[in-house]
Amino acid sequence: MSIPSRYTIILYLVATILMFAGAFAFTRHRKRVHRAYEARDYRVCVGCGYDIADQPDGSPCPECGLPINFPEFKHQWRNMFDPYYTISSKK
Repeated sequence: MSIPSRYTIILYLVATILMFAGAFAFTRHRKRVHRAYEARDYRVCVGCGYDIADQPDGSPCPECGLPINFPEFKHQWRNMFDPYYTISSKK
């Protein structure tokens, strides 16, 4: 077994830095999207992400045709963004 070359070590360091930078960017984006959906009271279609705040409950989504059910959509979005929501909602 040989000692890794200087270029191999640099390559591993660059790959590690890029991996952590990607994870950080993904986490920031997810938090930003969560705050935006929370500000709209989760009135965003689960199927396509269309803003359905002005649509009546029970009508189809204008973008994808999924029937709008605001309580169910809110539950699904909160369950997706908040890992502790399902546990705390059972109380």
